[in-house]
Amino acid sequence: MDIHLTPRTRALILRYEHERAIAEPTARDTLTRSGREGDQDVATAVLHPFDPTQRLRAQGAESWALAFEENEHFADTLLKKEAELGLDLPVHLFGCAPLVLMLHLGWRLSR
Repeated sequence: MDIHLTPRTRALILRYEHERAIAEPTARDTLTRSGREGDQDVATAVLHPFDPTQRLRAQGAESWALAFEENEHFADTLLKKEAELGLDLPVHLFGCAPLVLMLHLGWRLSR
């Protein structure tokens, strides 16, 4: 997984798309409407891009285990990249995923 960050990056928009796609402009507009800058030096990433043929809720236990592993891999990659660049970014999570997965990811990215 490639997360595009630079030393100038001030925040990360993370779109978590298990259940449906999340439009990047919508996420950025949401940040802007809430008083934050949604475009300047704000990176974006997609965790588990939406695929209607791969509905997690209809899958078995093995698919759920893989989803948790995907969270772990993403968190490890992000934390490593931040450490390399000397960053500690706020992560704005826009999720359409099962709550337990979003809570797990939030716990792994706790700041």
